[in-house]
Amino acid sequence: MRRSTFAAAILALTTAAAAHAVQARLDVDKTWLGPTDDLVAKVTITNNTQETVFVPKWQVPGQILEADLFEVTQDGRPAPYVGRLVKRPALGPSDFYRLAPGKSIQGKTELSRNYDLLDGGEYLISFRVDLAAGQPSAVRGPADEVRSEAVAVWRDAPVRPRVDWNALNLLVGEATVTTVGCGASDNVTNAINGSTSYSTNAKNYMQTHTVSTVGPRYTTWFGSPTTAYVSDVTNHFVKIEDAFLNKPITIDCTCTESYYAYVYKNQPYTIHVCNAYRSAPTTGTDSKAGTLIHEMSHFTVVADTDDWAYGQTACKKLAKRANKATDNADSHEYFAENTPSQN
Repeated sequence: MRRSTFAAAILALTTAAAAHAVQARLDVDKTWLGPTDDLVAKVTITNNTQETVFVPKWQVPGQILEADLFEVTQDGRPAPYVGRLVKRPALGPSDFYRLAPGKSIQGKTELSRNYDLLDGGEYLISFRVDLAAGQPSAVRGPADEVRSEAVAVWRDAPVRPRVDWNALNLLVGEATVTTVGCGASDNVTNAINGSTSYSTNAKNYMQTHTVSTVGPRYTTWFGSPTTAYVSDVTNHFVKIEDAFLNKPITIDCTCTESYYAYVYKNQPYTIHVCNAYRSAPTTGTDSKAGTLIHEMSHFTVVADTDDWAYGQTACKKLAKRANKATDNADSHEYFAENTPSQN
């Protein structure tokens, strides 16, 4: 069968990345920060190959970050990402920038808006882009991730207090559902009911199976089972179910972006639903109920998941890397939706 132009380009992209021929450069507007200064980063991605490569649009920094694109440490400790985490549909050609040979693309963002940089001390910052992100291609490896050189930044001791969102939200234990700007197409009540049912079913499956008895339902999305990974997934669904049953949930329907939804992982339990959510079925694959499970899994006080792959095809490929799959929000959603049904 003849390979499509896009598929051929993705293969060329992964080959180029393996040769370390796609480069990323990070520049910051200042390397010494006062107590209240913001920090702006500019990223340049350059294609030094002889082939056109595709760069995921959502992995090029902009005014609003939609993923954790930087590695930030403060005196050797990770600085938490506090920006958006977005659920988007499986990626297609329109979701990529075409970068011709010898060309560059740039993006700029305010790091202090998206990372916890409130402590004084030295920060080391680097940018990373996964050129194979969201792709169903089987050609995938560590070289698909392109990193910039690290930049050192010093911050004087700040005067701003840190807001502990997790602690504030944990103080509120009453089960409620609040909506903001929602209409009939958002179908919040049925979506919440579906999410609760899905999470209970997923929890029950995990609690009644062991490493030796989990079946295709588990291995399809999370890969080869180990005691640690099975325990992690079980704990995730225990906490996801508890959130839907017992926590104060806010569904904010004012988003008009094209993707499904987004959250800030340090601000439980508010979920912002967007345009793709509104046209989704209530239950089933990539459903409203499943979307809410995806987003609930992101919160630090729940499962603290990230986004490593989008869509069923890419998530099945990701299962070959069980450590990533166990941390992937879409993998949790598809396990919970279980469509088509597996045991």
